[in-house]
Amino acid sequence: MVAVVREKDFLYKNFLVKKMIYNQNESYWKRYVRNALEPKVIEHESWLENEYANGTKIYDGNPIYSAKLHNQKAIRIIQEEPESDTRQIAAWVEETEDEHENKIEELVISLELTRDTRKLALELIKEWASKISMQKMLLLIEEKID
Repeated sequence: MVAVVREKDFLYKNFLVKKMIYNQNESYWKRYVRNALEPKVIEHESWLENEYANGTKIYDGNPIYSAKLHNQKAIRIIQEEPESDTRQIAAWVEETEDEHENKIEELVISLELTRDTRKLALELIKEWASKISMQKMLLLIEEKID
């Protein structure tokens, strides 16, 4: 079943062109992820720096939020500008490296932000922060999204 999305359902529209809205959107994600997870689970937020070499911030939504967790896992949320009339969310897990070249498993969620996609993203994030394996997470993503 395809979920239809109306224009009014989108949150933080124009966040890619208005820096103030972008910054509010980043705070929005921090608040919701922090509320979804136990404080001790998050090791470091914004572990993926979204800036140019000179330190200038990049306002492209990739990532709009990132966190390294204490269990050798990470989260990255990529937010796209609303363009469609159907629910847009995808997720996958991949192996990557942290700043010390340690292998970590990363949950990547790409979405157009609505209350529905936020809720689904937070459900996936909560599961990922638990002791779920990469294989089980892939099955959960398939069940919840596909």
